[in-house]
Amino acid sequence: MKTLIVGIPVLKDIRRFHFEKGRRWTVFEHFVLEALAKDDWTIAALQTASDLPRRVLIEILIRLMRVGWVELLTTGGTVVFRSTPLGRLNATRDELPPVTKSAARFLSFAVDQLTGTIFRGRDLTTTPENQWRARTQGRAAVLISPTQNASDSNPPEIRRLADTLLEPDEVLTRVDVTDVRPRRRIALVAVRGDEIAGLGTDVPIALRKIILDVARDTSTQAQSSSAAVTVDAPAVAEKRLHQQRQVEFHSDDLILDGQQHRDVFEAVFAKATHRVILHSTFVNLAHAKAALPLMRACAERGTRIDILWGQSDNKDEVNQTRKAALALREILAHEGIDDRIRVHQTSTRSHAKLVLYDLGDPDRYAALIGSCNWLSSGFYSFEATVRLRDPAIVADIAFELAELARPRDGQIPDLASELARLGQILEQLPPSPRARARVQLVLGAEHAQPLHLARDESTREILLLSHRLGAAAKPVLKALTAASRARNVAPTVYYGRVSRPVTPADALRETELLRSEGVKLAPVLKPRIHAKVLCWDDDNIVVTSLNWLSADPSTDYLRAEIGIHVQASGIAKAFRERLAAARDLDKAEND
Repeated sequence: MKTLIVGIPVLKDIRRFHFEKGRRWTVFEHFVLEALAKDDWTIAALQTASDLPRRVLIEILIRLMRVGWVELLTTGGTVVFRSTPLGRLNATRDELPPVTKSAARFLSFAVDQLTGTIFRGRDLTTTPENQWRARTQGRAAVLISPTQNASDSNPPEIRRLADTLLEPDEVLTRVDVTDVRPRRRIALVAVRGDEIAGLGTDVPIALRKIILDVARDTSTQAQSSSAAVTVDAPAVAEKRLHQQRQVEFHSDDLILDGQQHRDVFEAVFAKATHRVILHSTFVNLAHAKAALPLMRACAERGTRIDILWGQSDNKDEVNQTRKAALALREILAHEGIDDRIRVHQTSTRSHAKLVLYDLGDPDRYAALIGSCNWLSSGFYSFEATVRLRDPAIVADIAFELAELARPRDGQIPDLASELARLGQILEQLPPSPRARARVQLVLGAEHAQPLHLARDESTREILLLSHRLGAAAKPVLKALTAASRARNVAPTVYYGRVSRPVTPADALRETELLRSEGVKLAPVLKPRIHAKVLCWDDDNIVVTSLNWLSADPSTDYLRAEIGIHVQASGIAKAFRERLAAARDLDKAEND
């Protein structure tokens, strides 16, 4: 069996990464040290008082002992833990001093243009495109060329860069901006049978399949050819789902209607003392100015606030939100607080609505995700937002915000680095011991997955809310019709208004057609519907920025829409009841 050389197109880059080496302390470690500073504790008593898993508690104690802040001793035949004098001193601090050191180094990496996999530079042997034939002269070789132009506009995610290039005890703090663009190269891979050499030890399944398929199909031709063979292979679109997280979830973490959103918005700036990052699709200058007193008071307590925005509300004049953002920047500069409240200049191109904020402690963060345009809303519509507090899911949102904060040229600005660092720190924290729900981020075209789950798994009813009814409604309505036919499920679809090219007459015809298929389609004028929700049976709900019936999210940019799938006992039932109550209230007010 002869060896075949396969060429993989890659983009090769080198950046200077800054990081902290060593782990920072968490609020849980601070809590344990404070307890030990006041009294001696056995491991069993600490576990009962803290409600932390025994394994997590032991890891915390070991870390505290390593730095000399806690000691172990035997008293009356019982093993107890006690803080040392240095431990008692540090326990009185607002934050435990980190046992880390700052460092920086240049790191070379390559991104393959077939699957987007990131490789350490040292794991690959590469050659410039113009030297490929010379390097493979006289050898059986095949060069893979993507069937579609490999794009430089989808840079590797910061989270994946950090996971691949940094060591487990290193946390990213900054990446130097550079004017040097990634270089196109060809990675040389040796294939012998089903063995692949030259890509390190961890080759993704999708890339492995492409390489082996090409090797199998072209081996004979390459062996007999005097020159390297070139073949096309389709680039594989990114198909990864976020990890499902176990979280603590309460009924008031499902935020509905306008007044609740106003209250939550005010609470964000009342609670935060360190950091607020807000992504509002649109910015309305009047509403943003109305929110300034809240933000100003928050900033005066030392909080840094960043405002990101995504689109213009006027499709014919895309600069409306940009103009409002620039005007807001000028107001902040005039007041001399633009260093504490920063409005970003460039669009994220996203329709997502997100808020990330601390809860008065640098180790405790929460996030809001849903339908509300925080800086263009008058808080009069029926909205839907989910509040999340558990570190792992908040970390996921921090990583997504880090990507939204990046410019199109792939640079990693300080805000993106900071958010990635926050994500790395949060995902190291222990989970809530009282997890009652499962949640999972849903991005862009991934919204098809929960829709198909509702179609295939619902047993009684499906409810879908969309702000608009437009041309993209057909696939969604088809899925709901399939559920109705297959299991006699009763789908109900509400929308706020039609969106061109659909007219009210078109909507009426569709309503009549769907009625015969067992699907109820109806407009809701009061309350004004702006929520974007899919829920089925009692325990599943998806709250999102996606207008289910008027938007068709592209696979090219996953972060164009961001939502959250929550599985919690009774959550869908509770949503339907609260929507019905809101409609009844509006009817009563108009009688």
